[in-house]
Amino acid sequence: QFSNAFEKLLEGTTARQRLDALENLQAMRAPSNDLEKGIASLLSNLHTYMLGAGVKTLDTKTGQWHDIRRVTNYFPRNWDADSIWKDEAGFKALLAKNGVPSDQVKAIYDTLVFNGGSTDLMENAKSLGFVPLAVHVNDRALTFINSTNAQYFAKYQNKDLTDIMTTYIRQAAHRAEYTRSFGNDGHVIADLLKRAQANGLTNAEEEALIPTIRGLEGTLGHDMNPTLKKAMAGVLTVENVLLMPMAIFSQIIDPVNIAMRTNQVKDAGAAYLRALKDLKKFVTRDKTVDYDRELTKMLGIISTDSMLETMGQTQGSMYMTKTMRDVNKQFFRYNGMEGWNNSMRIAATVAGEQYILANVGNSRAMEELNVDPKNVVTLPQGTKFGEPGRMAVSLEQFESTGMSKADAMKAAAQIQEAMFRFVDGAVVRPNAAHRATWMSDPRFQLISHLKQFTYSFQSAVLARAKNEHLHGNSLPMMYLAASVPIMFASDMAKWVLTGTVPKNWTFFDYFTHAVARSGVLGKYEYSVKAAEDAARGNVPGISFAGPAVEHAYILAQWIAGAPGSSTDKLIDRSIPLARYA
Repeated sequence: QFSNAFEKLLEGTTARQRLDALENLQAMRAPSNDLEKGIASLLSNLHTYMLGAGVKTLDTKTGQWHDIRRVTNYFPRNWDADSIWKDEAGFKALLAKNGVPSDQVKAIYDTLVFNGGSTDLMENAKSLGFVPLAVHVNDRALTFINSTNAQYFAKYQNKDLTDIMTTYIRQAAHRAEYTRSFGNDGHVIADLLKRAQANGLTNAEEEALIPTIRGLEGTLGHDMNPTLKKAMAGVLTVENVLLMPMAIFSQIIDPVNIAMRTNQVKDAGAAYLRALKDLKKFVTRDKTVDYDRELTKMLGIISTDSMLETMGQTQGSMYMTKTMRDVNKQFFRYNGMEGWNNSMRIAATVAGEQYILANVGNSRAMEELNVDPKNVVTLPQGTKFGEPGRMAVSLEQFESTGMSKADAMKAAAQIQEAMFRFVDGAVVRPNAAHRATWMSDPRFQLISHLKQFTYSFQSAVLARAKNEHLHGNSLPMMYLAASVPIMFASDMAKWVLTGTVPKNWTFFDYFTHAVARSGVLGKYEYSVKAAEDAARGNVPGISFAGPAVEHAYILAQWIAGAPGSSTDKLIDRSIPLARYA
C-alpha cells in the first residue's frame, strides 16, 4: 500500500523534477513543492506505522531499546559506493572537516564502500540471522550529518528516487510486520525454542529447525557475499530474457484457477474479459478511473513489483542492481506478463469480494478465510468512498457505514487479510511457506529459479482442490482437469504462430506435454522432466538444476564437441526468440 502511494506521487512528474526533489530532500531542506511535501508526508506516515508496530532501535552502548527517532526533514540515506570510491580523498576530507576522528574516517569509508553503501553502518548484532534488515532503524553512526552539512554529503548518495524509496518501504514493511509478530529482537521465536527445549527438543533437531525459521523470516543466507548475490541476480535476469519472451502463453490457464477458487465458471470468463478490457485501455491510453483497479491497488494486491513477486524473485530482486531490476520490470512489461498478472489479480479481487458476500452464511468458507460474518458489510447509497452495494474493505469505508473507529480498524484488517488470502489462492504468488527451505537461501537462487511457482501451485491450488474433494465438493477437481486441454490449446496457438509445431510427436507426446505444462502434477512434474532429459540425451535431472546450469551444460557440450551438441542448439538457447526464427 505504501509502495502504491509512492507511485501515485510520481505520476505526471518528469525525471528533472524527481532529481531536483531528491537533491533537496537529501540536503535535508524543508519540502518546497507538492512532490517533496508528498514524500515527506509518506515518510512521516511510515514512521508512525513502524512506531505503531512496536519497531525500536537498539542502543548498543546501553543495550536498551528506544523508539526510532523522528528526524526533522528526514530522508533515507542510501550511499553510492561507486561515488565514494571514485572520490575517496574528497569524501574522507569531508568527514574530517565535520569532526570525525582520523581513526574513524577509514572505518566509515571501508564500511560504506565494501558493504555496497547498503547500510547506515550496520544492523545490530541481534538481527544477524534472526531479524530482517532495516537500515533506517539502526543506530545512526553518522549523526553529525544534519541540515547544515547534508548538502555536501548528498553528492555521495544514490540519485535514483524510486530505487531509494521502494527499498526503504520494503524494508520498513517487512521489519514492522515482523516486529508486530515476533518482537524487535525475535524474542517470541527465541522463547518458543526455549519452551521446545524444555519439552525435549534435542540439539540436532534445533540445528535442523533453525534454517527453516530463517528461511521463513527472510534471513537465511544473510552472510552471503553481496557481490555474489548481485552476480547471481544478474544471471537470473539474463535467463528470464532468454527463456520467457513468449511466457504469456503459459499463463492462459490463470482464469481457470480463479474459477477453481470460487466454484463459478463465470469468474473465469470475467477474468478473460478483464484482460481484454485492460489491453484495450493500455493500447488506447485510456486513463478512465477504474474502481476495481483502484481497489486492488489500495489493498496492495498489485504493485510495481508484483511480477517479480509472482515469479518468486522478491528475494532475488533485493540483491539486484538498479539496472537489473529495471531490465526485469521492462521485460515483464513488454512480454505482457506484468499486465496479464495485474489483470488476473484484479479479476481475483473482484471474484473474492463476490465470493465473500455470497458465502457470508457459509461457516466453512468464512472459517477458511478467517472472516467474522458481522464484518461483511456493503457500502450504503451516497457513499463517498466507493460504489454503493460493494463490500467495505478500508477503514474509511467501514466508518462510512456507521462503525466506530476501533471496530472499523479491526474489520478492515480482517477483510483485507481475507482478500489477500483469497487472491493468493486464486492467482498463485510464491512465498517462503510454500517452497522447500533451501529455495529461500539466496545461495541456491540459480537452482530454484522458475521452480517456486510449481511449489506454490502444489501448496495453494492442488492442496485446496484435494481438501474440497474430501468435503464433497468436486468442482475444483473438474476445473483442474479442464486446464489440461486449455494449456494444450495455448501451446498449439504458440507453435502455429511461431511455426514451431513439434515434428514426429505422437498423441501421447502431446498429452504428456499438456499435463506437465498445466501444473496438475505439482512438484512431481520434475520426475516427468527427468524422463524427458533422458529422452533428449541429456543427463537425467539436469533440468532440475535450473535454467542457468542447463544453459552452462549446453555451452560446455558445445565447447567439448560432445555428440548431439551443435552451434544451432547453442544459438537457440543463448539468443532471445532465436528458437522461433
